[in-house]
Amino acid sequence: MTITKERVEALIGTKTDPYLEMDLVSADCVKSIKIAADKVSVEIELGFYANAHSKAIEAEYSELLTNELGVKTEVSCTSRVVAHKVQGSLKPLPNVKNIIAVSSGKGGVGKSTTSVNIAFSLLREGAKVGVLDADIYGPSIPTMLNSHERPVSKDNETMEPVVTQGLQTNSIGYLIADKDAAIWRAPMAVSALAQLLKQTNWKELDYLIVDMPPGTGDIQLTLAQQIPVAGSVIVTTPQDIALLDAVKGINMFKKVNIPILGVVENMSFHICS
Repeated sequence: MTITKERVEALIGTKTDPYLEMDLVSADCVKSIKIAADKVSVEIELGFYANAHSKAIEAEYSELLTNELGVKTEVSCTSRVVAHKVQGSLKPLPNVKNIIAVSSGKGGVGKSTTSVNIAFSLLREGAKVGVLDADIYGPSIPTMLNSHERPVSKDNETMEPVVTQGLQTNSIGYLIADKDAAIWRAPMAVSALAQLLKQTNWKELDYLIVDMPPGTGDIQLTLAQQIPVAGSVIVTTPQDIALLDAVKGINMFKKVNIPILGVVENMSFHICS
């Protein structure tokens, strides 16, 4: 049987990708099909980084196509993250493709821990990742990452991100002493967040993870209305009170048209008495 592009696509379309929940052809991930007399080459491009999954795709589809077509088939799988849709008429920031807000209805549920874990997971898969500590009154990221370096300014107007363990980071905790409290009214805290976000020279990030303060106050409202957010993650714990507050956070993001990417129930092993 003659080997055609349509036949190759039909074979690829017989399998459903577990991450995309559809076949790679329907997901527009097949970027190139080259057919020669004794060889077929297929280029697949994912919209997210997943090193192990990419290797599995190469092995699985190379075997499938080689067996079905009767000629050697090579499949290469690469990744390219694009900027996703944000709320309202806002546009993505320069050098930052996607901002993901990690939020919680109340403090102490593990929001900063979850933010760091998400960041390192994305970094391990091959993405370029940054972390912004938006908890102006209780910054945790410097301690979580064991990084206390003060950001450098090359032009006295902007800051260079503090790079630690492969992550680009910034936090008000880098700028004030550990024992000092940020005793600021809401407008000043909101202004500080805007400066940390927009006056940091982020270096071509695929994802910027924003560790939000708990609650649904001024800082959350500013982020929702003025900062282009691609999605949010809500962190909670099994306690009924924490879950009630998590619902409030979910409703806030829904009202401003920011997608909820998921809810993390931290400390889920805890059995409430």
